[in-house]
Amino acid sequence: MRDHEIKNGDQEKVLAVLAYLGILVLVSIFMGKKSKYVRFHSNQGLILLIGEVVWWAVRSFLGVAILSISWRLYFLSNILDMVSILFLVLIGIGIFHAVTGVEKELPLVGGFRLIE
Repeated sequence: MRDHEIKNGDQEKVLAVLAYLGILVLVSIFMGKKSKYVRFHSNQGLILLIGEVVWWAVRSFLGVAILSISWRLYFLSNILDMVSILFLVLIGIGIFHAVTGVEKELPLVGGFRLIE
């Protein structure tokens, strides 16, 4: 094997990491269909992506609602932004698990299954 070739296990790890990088989850879903390991991480990545999109919509609506009440309440909008940090932490944990080759469920989202 040449140095530039990716071993099968390394390719699975790369696809598992892609699962946590937003829309790139689609790459790991379609290219990693045969790997249980990639499907596991793709499931978690897809749930995180859906959660982020839903949170973005809710956060946008709440931001507009808060500003329509009073601009003095804008600090509440900043507090809501802290939830986004939770998504970053979960993505970081997921990438760490993917790189180390572990199939460990993420807190809050690990129990949901969209991809089997």
